[in-house]
Amino acid sequence: MAEPNYTQEHLDKIDLAERQNQRLIQLNINAIERLETKLTSGVGVSGLFLKFASDLPSDRPILAMCKILAVVGLIACAIACIWGLFPMKATQGYVLPSAIVGDYFNEPTQTLNNDMLATEMATEAELKKLSSKKKECTRLALRWLLVSIVATGCSQVIGAL
Repeated sequence: MAEPNYTQEHLDKIDLAERQNQRLIQLNINAIERLETKLTSGVGVSGLFLKFASDLPSDRPILAMCKILAVVGLIACAIACIWGLFPMKATQGYVLPSAIVGDYFNEPTQTLNNDMLATEMATEAELKKLSSKKKECTRLALRWLLVSIVATGCSQVIGAL
């Protein structure tokens, strides 16, 4: 099979697309790692605050309601964080060396480059989805944490009256 007739401009554009895609993949991986750090911290903070929330006074109905809201909010925060830490199925952004010497051995080099670029682009799209899921879980966890903080604060203010 003859190698397609690519001009140098075509090759330069393919190379540029591949480099840009690699950069985007790395940026997405870094963002996902930062989000996972936040989600992991959220689980720990929720657990720690749950101990404090369980010690809130509940001798009056309004205080009991604040305590229940704080505890439920912290549990929901922890669940959102844990849900965000669950992996999604993602594609791999590379062509294995065994495929290069096997399936692609008699193919033109540019066919291999095009397939590698397509695989990397699919990986970048999957990483974007994963990042979006983790961002949404982080936002949800922060909302529940805020609910718990407000309920705890209300409980402290009402208890001091």
